[in-house]
Amino acid sequence: MNRLLLLLLMLSGEAQAVFLTGNDLLLECEAGEGRGNLTFMPFGVCSGYIKSVTDTLQVLVESGELEPRFCLSTGITGVTGSQLKKTVFQYLKKHPTELHYAAAGLVLSALKENFPCAQHRPAGTP
Repeated sequence: MNRLLLLLLMLSGEAQAVFLTGNDLLLECEAGEGRGNLTFMPFGVCSGYIKSVTDTLQVLVESGELEPRFCLSTGITGVTGSQLKKTVFQYLKKHPTELHYAAAGLVLSALKENFPCAQHRPAGTP
């Protein structure tokens, strides 16, 4: 229960103390954009943060602490880390009025918008 409360506070746009905002994450992602060097620090911060939030959310879903909010395909044709980074990066650029919110919540919003579960997909989408 404490973990769920902590997650909800972390994902809340109304939280008072935020470790990383959307503005911060966007700067990290922009700094590494187009460099093609996976060891370049800002790219690693951006990609690592997004993967960490995604992994944390997935673990909470698998443990029953959180209802699924997005669905990533798995296996050989599954979603890659690079695809996650690009998806979140594009979401941040498309929603500049949300950048003052917690970055973790914005990652969740990007995943929900771009990787809906089958029961929540619009008719006619795969």
